[in-house]
Amino acid sequence: MDSQAPHKRSFSPLQLQAMLSLLGDEDSSVVETIRRHILSAGATGLEFLAANTRHPDPVIRRRVLETVDRCEADRRDDEFLSFVLSQGEHFDLEEGVWKFTLTSYPRTNVEGFKAQLDDWSDRVQHLMGRCPGPGVAVDALNEVLFRKLGFVGNETDYFNPENSYLNRVMDLRRGIPISLCLVYLLISKRLGLQNWSELECPDISSADGRPPPRKSSSTPSTQAGS
Repeated sequence: MDSQAPHKRSFSPLQLQAMLSLLGDEDSSVVETIRRHILSAGATGLEFLAANTRHPDPVIRRRVLETVDRCEADRRDDEFLSFVLSQGEHFDLEEGVWKFTLTSYPRTNVEGFKAQLDDWSDRVQHLMGRCPGPGVAVDALNEVLFRKLGFVGNETDYFNPENSYLNRVMDLRRGIPISLCLVYLLISKRLGLQNWSELECPDISSADGRPPPRKSSSTPSTQAGS
């Protein structure tokens, strides 16, 4: 949905209030027509809708919220596309992930989710101690993410779109391999563990999303974590 019609229109406050009441109509064609009329007022129409997101009528409130969210999602789509087109080979993965998330969940409190990732990384750091080796880091990550926090693979609903959005994966503690790896990576980066070859990243591509126990070997990185 475009947030603005080709020709901006002007409505009086009384006209906007009258149209707002019609958003509660049972006829979906009437509702869609009224939405287009309000949005044809451009920024004024959007501001009017934003001021009525707590309307006492639950039907009107829901439709106002839907309209505001759809317009905001369109704006976030443009932001994400601009980000993708403006970045080179090396870009801020986390920034891109959150911009992508906002295209479908425009009300996401990104700073809140970042703070949650910070908290989880602090918990991993506490388990790692002061002088961890790569093996210790993997053990601590696995303990916090897969055992204490209970992250698992969404085996029963693998193709659910929610599996691709970081906010939903973090809320539900389940996802697909790539989104579980993303959580693993973002916490690892917060801990300064960015060399995955040294980390011996566990295989979390299994159906249930849980990494298998690390097997002992003679490699230096594994010895460091023993």
